[in-house]
Amino acid sequence: MANNPYFASRVEAGKSLAERLSDISNTDVTVLAVSEGSVIVAAQIASKLHCLITLIMTKAIGLPDGLTTIGTIADSGKFTINKSISIGALEDLMIEYQGTIELSKLAALHDMHVLGGKNNLLDKKFFRNKTVIVVSDGVKHGNLFQAAADYLHDIKIKKLILATPICSVEAVDRLHIIADRLEIIRAVPMFFTTSHYYANNNLPSNEKILDYIENIVNNWPVV
Repeated sequence: MANNPYFASRVEAGKSLAERLSDISNTDVTVLAVSEGSVIVAAQIASKLHCLITLIMTKAIGLPDGLTTIGTIADSGKFTINKSISIGALEDLMIEYQGTIELSKLAALHDMHVLGGKNNLLDKKFFRNKTVIVVSDGVKHGNLFQAAADYLHDIKIKKLILATPICSVEAVDRLHIIADRLEIIRAVPMFFTTSHYYANNNLPSNEKILDYIENIVNNWPVV
C-alpha cells in the first residue's frame, strides 16, 4: 500500500478504486454507498462498471458523554452495535443508558426518513443475486460497513465486497471477517477524521446527493 495517505478529492479516490474493481462484470453488480460523502467515491465505481448505485443512510448512536458511539442505526431500522467495545462493557452501557439510546434511535430514524422522503433506496431486488460493492469514503472502526453487511445478511447476494480509499489498520482485521473481498488503497495506523485525508472537501448538500441517487434508482431498469 502507498505511503502517502492523502487524496486530492473523493472523485480521484473513487476513480482509483474503480480501476482496482474493473475485473468485475457489470451485469450482476450493485454499488451501495454508506454515507452521503461516500456517494462521491461510489459514483466513480458505478460509472466505471456501468451499474446501479444506491445509498444506505445511517446515523451513529452516541452516549451522553459525546465521545462514545454505542452503535449505528440504518434507515431500514436495523441497529448494529459497535463491536470495538467489549461485550461486557457494551451490555452495561446498554442497560444504564437504555432510555437514552432508544430515544436517540427514534430521533435518528425520523431525521433519516424526513431527509430520504418516500423513495425506497434499499429495495431488496437491487441486491438479490448480485455482487454488492459497499463503499465508504473513509473507515475508522468499520461500523458503517458492518451496518450495511447486517442489512444484506438476509438477502441472497453473490458476493460482498467492501471498498474504501482509506482505512485504519485496526478496522482491516474486522472487515476481513465480514467481506468476501476487500479493496483498500491505503491503511493508516492512526485514523483522524475522514476529511483529513482529502485536500478538497467541498461536497454537494445532502439533499442534492439524495436527489442524485433517487433519480438513478427511480429510472434504473431493475429486473
